[in-house]
Amino acid sequence: QIVELLCGVESSRRVYWFRPEAAGAGADATRRGGRRRGSGGGRSGRDDRASRVHVAGGGGRGSGGAIAGGKDVEVASWADIVADLKTEVATSREQIRLGVDIGGVIVAKGDGSQDTSFFSDNYLRTPAVDGVVEGLAACVEMLGAENVVIVSKAGRKIAAKSLEWMAHNEVLSRTGVLESNIHFCRTREEKGPLFERFGLTHFVDDTRQIVELLC
Repeated sequence: QIVELLCGVESSRRVYWFRPEAAGAGADATRRGGRRRGSGGGRSGRDDRASRVHVAGGGGRGSGGAIAGGKDVEVASWADIVADLKTEVATSREQIRLGVDIGGVIVAKGDGSQDTSFFSDNYLRTPAVDGVVEGLAACVEMLGAENVVIVSKAGRKIAAKSLEWMAHNEVLSRTGVLESNIHFCRTREEKGPLFERFGLTHFVDDTRQIVELLC
């Protein structure tokens, strides 16, 4: 029901699947041309922005989980996101409102050690994703602070850690993101209704399940 509510309504919806680990493979995939997920082949993806941005049209129900009406955009860096958004801003007829996840998109994924794990006592030492401060600042400048919204799945403890981590790293003051635009939900499925509630048109997430839910 959530998918039916969100997808297939606004063709301008764009969901960025953030995969910095795919940076090396991204160029090769782009040169080959993307394929519609689950379509059994055929050149239906297109590389229309930065060299590492691969855009796949949404498939129908049963074609890999995507629903027609949105764009599934695989990106390898915040520079890719900013480059794509610049073109979106130049060509869109509507106000773009960007939603951003925290884990794996703002806060880097830990390497499994106690020194960098967000779930350890040393969570403040967890590094930021490369380029996120510059990327978020560029998005705020392009779209306006009121149109950049952080939406993350987290329980009470992780939400508190996330806010403390952002304060420790001065993320808000360095990017212009508004504290009132930071929101948490308890399950991944809740991101769907929040996407609509906040009037988002674009979203950045590192979880494939969320990408398929929103696009």
